[in-house]
Amino acid sequence: MRKEESTPQIAAFLLSRANVPARVGNGIYLRSDEVYSTDFIEWLEVRSGERWLAFDPLDRTFKEQDRYLTWWYGSDRVLQAQGANNVDLEVVVQPNTDNGLTRAVWRGRRVTNPFIEYSFLSLPLASQRVFQILVLIPIGALIISILHQMIGLKTFGTFTPILISLAFRQTGLFTGIPLFVLVVIIGLLFRGYLNKLQLLIVPRLAAILTATVLVVGLLAIVMESLNLNLGLSVSLFPIVILAMTIERASMMWEENGAKETIIAGFSTVLAAVIGYFCMINDYVEHWVFVFPELLLVVLGINILVGRYNGYKLIEYFRFMSLQKQLKQTKV
Repeated sequence: MRKEESTPQIAAFLLSRANVPARVGNGIYLRSDEVYSTDFIEWLEVRSGERWLAFDPLDRTFKEQDRYLTWWYGSDRVLQAQGANNVDLEVVVQPNTDNGLTRAVWRGRRVTNPFIEYSFLSLPLASQRVFQILVLIPIGALIISILHQMIGLKTFGTFTPILISLAFRQTGLFTGIPLFVLVVIIGLLFRGYLNKLQLLIVPRLAAILTATVLVVGLLAIVMESLNLNLGLSVSLFPIVILAMTIERASMMWEENGAKETIIAGFSTVLAAVIGYFCMINDYVEHWVFVFPELLLVVLGINILVGRYNGYKLIEYFRFMSLQKQLKQTKV
């Protein structure tokens, strides 16, 4: 026996010496969430009559295998190559019912509609992952435009809350909001120190960006040591946007005072939370990805919102207080 042999391989070997039909299955674990890269798992199967029963390590019973997607049987490696070095195999796991639906349509009759034949579903899985996020950005932009134009909500930057919403999709609200607030507060303190150095704007932004990366990295290390998963993703968590948010918040603090800055900060988080709940909606994600032509409807609504010249909702409340003051003055 070789030292690198696993427990299922050793068990299969011992069972075969005892004249019990046994084999080692190899595959990937079927899960409901998306996994960019996964490893192959081994399990033990024993023949019982005409069926092969797999050993379940959780309840220690033998039953039909329905937990894994079987790739091959035996102790061989998944990939063998001669004369090649640094061979790597990566498996992407993603639940995808849309592609199965499209294939079912293709099996029923020949499809000549270019909107079905040439869609995002025909792209590689890695590209589909990118577009599943990209098609949600116009939805978030529409929400921000409505909040700005019709509600009158003031935020740090026009579309900063959208990118923060994307970050919340990766970290979750309960982790993302405290992380965002903590990083911005630390960044504002560092920005206040940089004011004493009287730096120019570009080196100052570069310094804030560097400090932001260091703060996020330090928080990730501390949380990992406490066995708390931040769920950070460099591609989704907008480090640069955090640095720009800190810069805008500090400038607003200097120009408009602490009260306006705190209100804008709460408004930014509120807009990001609203966008987050819209972006994590399964129906929104499904319809926009499978039918991207619906973004034309989003474009039309944006045009209508852009043509709105009436009072904003916040202005109504402000003018109502002014009207009450005028009535009291007349009396």
